[in-house]
Amino acid sequence: MEQAERRAVRAQTDPERMIDASSQDVSTLLGRAATMLAVVRTAAETEAEMRDLYVELHAARRRNLARFVAGLAEIGGLREGLDRETATSHVWSLGSPDLFLLWTGPTGRRPRSLPRMACGRLEAPLRGHDTNFEWNQIVCQSAVVESHKRG
Repeated sequence: MEQAERRAVRAQTDPERMIDASSQDVSTLLGRAATMLAVVRTAAETEAEMRDLYVELHAARRRNLARFVAGLAEIGGLREGLDRETATSHVWSLGSPDLFLLWTGPTGRRPRSLPRMACGRLEAPLRGHDTNFEWNQIVCQSAVVESHKRG
């Protein structure tokens, strides 16, 4: 069953507002779940059942984010030439629980400050507003790798 927050995101008719609403929703969700997912990830290194759970949790995250991308595409919110699968990969990576913990842990950022930052990061690949997208992607991927090394 789709929750009210996800319905509110999908009800947006303006791409920037949809991205902003989704960024706020994802930040709220990650504020509640990111630490738990890190625990599951750590347990997955030695326990097969936890590995299965970890894989399924990320698969479910990807399915949910694919719905967001589909809604964004329906209102003309994807930049020209960007297919839904690639857009979903960008959103899935930028909405990573590991990246969230990296942003809120060592940086000292408060979770409330993340929606605008995440929104800006999402607008780059989805809407084409940032000419430094490749650099941003490399930085985000590096942050996730560093987070896994520490985790």
